[in-house]
Amino acid sequence: MGMYSTLELELKANTKLPSEIFEKMRVYGEGDYQESLSDTIKFRSTFKNSLNELTALVSELESIIFYPQLTQIGEFSSEELEVKYAKVFALENKIFFLYEETQDAVIGEIHKYYFNNLRGKQKVFTLCDYEVENQKDSVFQQYFILLNN
Repeated sequence: MGMYSTLELELKANTKLPSEIFEKMRVYGEGDYQESLSDTIKFRSTFKNSLNELTALVSELESIIFYPQLTQIGEFSSEELEVKYAKVFALENKIFFLYEETQDAVIGEIHKYYFNNLRGKQKVFTLCDYEVENQKDSVFQQYFILLNN
């Protein structure tokens, strides 16, 4: 039995897309697809027991993108990493995965946000309910910058 990871993205490339990159976007799983429109790539790929291949693909995609502002570009899940659902963001030429865990607390809920770049670097921060509403966007931006350094 295998462990699966699924990555679904919509990216705008800042250069011509190399044909080799499409070979790394697997279309083996149910619901997987691949679409290319001039400077835009849309795809959903399933990886079985191959987190290294997924990491290599993300690194290659980082070489062809540039987002001046923090932008959500897709979704991710991984049995290998025990991530049921993560949002995928890009900032400049870096791709990050963000997933959240919520815990009940006396003051409401505590939200733990995990930022991961799939290359062994992860940051975690915690916010209470009232902080989520007021500070989440600025804190996300700061943490993406920290992960990038």
